[in-house]
Amino acid sequence: MLAGIFGIASISAFGAGSPKAFHPNVIIVLTDDQGYGDMSCHGNPILRTSNIDQMSRDGVRLSQFFVSPLCQPTRASLMTGRNKVVGRRIEPNEQTLPQMFQRGGYATAIFGKWHLGEYRPFRPVDKGFDEQFLIGSGSIGQVEDYWGNDNFNTWFRDSKDDWHQTKGYCTDVLFDTAMRWIEGRKGKPFFCYLSCNAAHHPYGAPEEFTKPFLAQGLTKEQAEFYGMISSVDHNIGRLRQRLKDLGITENTLLIFMTDNGSAVSGAKAKSGKVSAKERKGQLYNANLRGKKGDIYEGGSRSAAFFVWPGTFEKNREVDQLAMHYDILPTFADLLGIPLRQDPNLAPIEGISLKGLLLGEKPNYPQRFDVIYQGFWPPDQPLRQYENTSIRSQNYRLANGNELYDLRADLSETNNIIAQQPVVAAELKSAYDKWWAANSAELPELRVDKAYPLGAKIGEKFTMNALFYYDSLIYPEASKWFQTKFYLQSGLRDLLTDEASAAPQMKPLMGCWKIDFQDTGEYEFVFRKGPLEAPKSLTEIRKGKAHVALADARVETSIGRPAQDATLRVNVTNPGVQMVECWFDGQRSDGKPSGAYFVDITRVR
Repeated sequence: MLAGIFGIASISAFGAGSPKAFHPNVIIVLTDDQGYGDMSCHGNPILRTSNIDQMSRDGVRLSQFFVSPLCQPTRASLMTGRNKVVGRRIEPNEQTLPQMFQRGGYATAIFGKWHLGEYRPFRPVDKGFDEQFLIGSGSIGQVEDYWGNDNFNTWFRDSKDDWHQTKGYCTDVLFDTAMRWIEGRKGKPFFCYLSCNAAHHPYGAPEEFTKPFLAQGLTKEQAEFYGMISSVDHNIGRLRQRLKDLGITENTLLIFMTDNGSAVSGAKAKSGKVSAKERKGQLYNANLRGKKGDIYEGGSRSAAFFVWPGTFEKNREVDQLAMHYDILPTFADLLGIPLRQDPNLAPIEGISLKGLLLGEKPNYPQRFDVIYQGFWPPDQPLRQYENTSIRSQNYRLANGNELYDLRADLSETNNIIAQQPVVAAELKSAYDKWWAANSAELPELRVDKAYPLGAKIGEKFTMNALFYYDSLIYPEASKWFQTKFYLQSGLRDLLTDEASAAPQMKPLMGCWKIDFQDTGEYEFVFRKGPLEAPKSLTEIRKGKAHVALADARVETSIGRPAQDATLRVNVTNPGVQMVECWFDGQRSDGKPSGAYFVDITRVR
């Protein structure tokens, strides 16, 4: 597991003595791809976000609050209290925010985007949520989502993994469903994680929210992006009114935050200066350098508004450096629910912000936040200072050779490393400690760690090509990230090409790293796509299906077209093994092709 540094993990989340414990309801509203400048309270001249702005005035706002530059690590860090710079899932040895709430007697539910594992044992209901109401994967239209899903009349997956189609616009549905759940708690304290898919691509919002921006000359993409944010803002107003109507406003702590920099606003950070060409057509970015995916301020600076009427002071700004992985220890401290101290658990890296939120003046140690964006594509060389930065209260060291004074130069245009060698050396030393503690594990995290299967007879796990390591059977094959497999449109293109008379695309193949928890007979059910995909697209033609692992190599003939193929394998040695599943006979050029979805179940 990624290791804590700077002594932060050793700081008590509770401070001295026995702090007063509170038991409010807690709601976190997290938006997707909305940057720091994508709201009018941060100066946006076009986008009006009156309800978000009101939240910024009604409580405590953290003006130097940072998340990750991409959505998955932000969500993993928020849930675990750890700086998960590569966060594809929550590991078995990590405690989670909803588990902490459950220990305190809270009801817990998630509505919207999880993006930390679609299958057992990594779903929200496996990690502390009583109930889940989810889109599939990272956004609507990705390969793990319901096939053909859309922002309107959206399909969502419930706590039993059943899909249900809803009516209306997805953001409205999420807030409506969350508010109905809140109404049903009947006095029991609750934790509601309202994790919007807005304003992530694919863009689209009701005309009432997009039309005003089109009238101002914005492009269709820009208008739809802002329209999605406007819809979230509208629903935040509805949520606050519902809390008022239920009489629970003063007993509810409401948090608003975003998951990374803007996906649309601001030019991509290639240098300290943005050319006129780059600036043309770009939306407001609060004078920050960079956007989603960048290691600079615009990639990870986030809004963070904490509203708790009667407990938190109104309209108070705190500029203490704070991070998303502080949320879990903060709530543990605020609610008086001790964090688990099991030595087998990965250490918490965040610290409690309780004192800051309550208006006290805690004496925090000097802090550093590492921003790591060195994992894409997953097979690129891992270099110590490339695509990384480290931020202190006032400075950022980027790529090991760029130093910026954020107090004097928020746009990070003036590299002062030659003028401030002592500051640069301090930041470099802190980063080097982080690198020494974590670099050995980073390569594995960039692909995926082994998946634990077979602990229980009858429990199914679905592997798909998003988890592929390089193919051992056909090394010339494409890697999943070299295709657009993560999108349903990419899978459609791949399967259409595969079935053509003269395929133009290289085969997509790979193997999975699986940790077999026990010996026994395992059933492998091969498919080419999700169950909901068109059968004409995912049909398996005559040929053979193969599975290879260290214990065995098994094949079966496919005598006629089918939607799946089943093989059984005896696993005699438990533990981690590389497993590859593939077909012959699916391509006219005679090359093998991957089994892109495989259900694996220990049957005896």
